[in-house]
Amino acid sequence: MLPGPLALAVTLPVLLCFSLPEKAYEILALAVFVPWAIATFGDPPRGRLHWLPAGLIGGLSIVLSWAFIIYGALGIVALAVLTWRASQDRARYVRHVVLTVIVSLVVASWYLVPYLGWGFLHGSKQVDDLFQGGGIQDSPLLFLTPSLLGVLELIGVIGLLWYRGRVSWGMPLLLLTVGAYAYWLLGLASFSLTGHTLLLQDTPRLIGPMLAAAGVLTIVHTAPIVARRFSVRSVPAGLPALALCLLVVWTAITAWQGWMPGGPTPGGGLYQPAVSTAWNESTAAFATPLPDGSYVPVAAERGIHDAWFPTDPVKNDVTSVLGASATPVTLSTAEELFTYVNWPGYIGVSMGAAGTNTDWPARYAALQKLSRITDPAAFTAASARTAFGPVDVFILQRSSPTRWTWQPIDAPYPVLTFTPAQFSPHAFTVFTNLPGNLVVAVRQPQGNG
Repeated sequence: MLPGPLALAVTLPVLLCFSLPEKAYEILALAVFVPWAIATFGDPPRGRLHWLPAGLIGGLSIVLSWAFIIYGALGIVALAVLTWRASQDRARYVRHVVLTVIVSLVVASWYLVPYLGWGFLHGSKQVDDLFQGGGIQDSPLLFLTPSLLGVLELIGVIGLLWYRGRVSWGMPLLLLTVGAYAYWLLGLASFSLTGHTLLLQDTPRLIGPMLAAAGVLTIVHTAPIVARRFSVRSVPAGLPALALCLLVVWTAITAWQGWMPGGPTPGGGLYQPAVSTAWNESTAAFATPLPDGSYVPVAAERGIHDAWFPTDPVKNDVTSVLGASATPVTLSTAEELFTYVNWPGYIGVSMGAAGTNTDWPARYAALQKLSRITDPAAFTAASARTAFGPVDVFILQRSSPTRWTWQPIDAPYPVLTFTPAQFSPHAFTVFTNLPGNLVVAVRQPQGNG
């Protein structure tokens, strides 16, 4: 839709606005979303994207991260309606949109069919949008931020309003931006009425790059007009290339600060070193202990250590009872375990990070009911047949000699308490010699008790 250098310039703001290293898949989906939406549902000067590649990109975007499609859905609908009304062949445009949607759904069907089918047959519960952190309290008016990026976004706001009917990119970008803000308002209303945020705190990840891209386009479109108005006869030939290089350097420094181990120091300093002992997600790649409790050399040398979950000792204890090929359903106080063993987890520790189809509240209720059974025989039978299947391995925190606990994170639910007396020695093999005051209870294979 744009010349190569300009296309690069309007894509770089994605990293300026959103450079979390642990969200690389979202960054890719975000970089694709805006040009895909405009080229598919708008009417760009160089021609609309054919429905087949448009559908392929849409389907892959759904699989990669469909969040931005949801945040921008209102804008897409508005853009499609506007394009349909202006189209000289409305039936052909409708056919284009329908075929794009069909291809997208077919490409994503290997993900959507099991996902939606499971939810329909077994029930589901949206819980990830009950999390009230992640910047939910922040203003979505990013263009009012006193920073260089904020200035660029403010220029974008002015350009979208001024050029909305004058240039090809004005109205599509404006509709997508307004649609994202409308979604934010819907999320705010939902949060006020139900406690569900609709993940409104993530919409600035879409709004920011669109405003910054609009700022770049506004500068590019306005600069020649300003030059003519002030009778500037000649502009250095290398000025656009220099501006692009400065934007590349700015983006590189911003991404470097976010992606290198450590963390940028807060404040408004011009130079903010990213490499430090402050913890961030990149640091975790080095500071997270290995299954045997050791650390990579860099972390060991600098003393950057996260707490160790004793994966190897737990695995050894479980396999000593069930064998190396067993895949027991496991209730664990920490999810690091599942990085290294192919065991199904019974419930996620963090409710806010649990998948919708896991029906986290119902699983918690089943565990709570189980924890209240005091008779060992009844507990053994009930833990083998919960509403969501058996629990074969319990990995709990030994809070006291008579109190073993499982504590959820980011959830308004109390700690679940189990007792040693619930685990009959005829049905469970219990290990209490693990680091971190952990206790592991492994259901014995049938016929051993």
